[in-house]
Amino acid sequence: MSGKRIPPNASVRRQKILEAARREFGLRGFAGARVEAIARRAGVNKGLIFYYFESKEGLFRALAEERFSHQTTPGASEPDDALQWPLSLFELGDETLDWARFFMWEGLEVNEAMPPLLLEDKRRLGWERRIDWVIEQQRLGKLPADLNSGQLTLFLYMLGVYPYLVPQLAYLITGSLPGQPAFAREFEAFVAALTARLHLTKRSK
Repeated sequence: MSGKRIPPNASVRRQKILEAARREFGLRGFAGARVEAIARRAGVNKGLIFYYFESKEGLFRALAEERFSHQTTPGASEPDDALQWPLSLFELGDETLDWARFFMWEGLEVNEAMPPLLLEDKRRLGWERRIDWVIEQQRLGKLPADLNSGQLTLFLYMLGVYPYLVPQLAYLITGSLPGQPAFAREFEAFVAALTARLHLTKRSK
């Protein structure tokens, strides 16, 4: 974001723009997202978006900074139990859904030749810190120490977001959609049982 000073009474409008942008990027991907559509969704003039963020790239940068800031801030709070992370991802609901959809759009551009990613360095740093956290959880015995930390990080992330990516499979397999209370109850109970199972396995060694 630019160095423009935003009046306090504008913070609500700015947040509405960011939420609208998150939804638009999720539905259309970065290339397909249009500032006009974001403005309509946020209920603001398109010029206001350019005033706050200067460009579509600037808008995405501000959105991504907000999303990944907790992962790149040393000393940021983390869950006590490792499996609280995927549970928290699931509980974010629409926010997780929008980002997961965006990542799917972005993934359509990936083949043998990996393309440059938006804010790649910032995002990589965030994931490196998350892997370090997983390694610490393994050291503490809260996650299996013999599993590859990178693959385990990917698994934990996908555990939290996958139901939103394939809601039709969630429905066919469990009988409920991810946004429904019945699925949420079953998911939370499953994660709690999985956490207990990991702790029990550790104690039995």
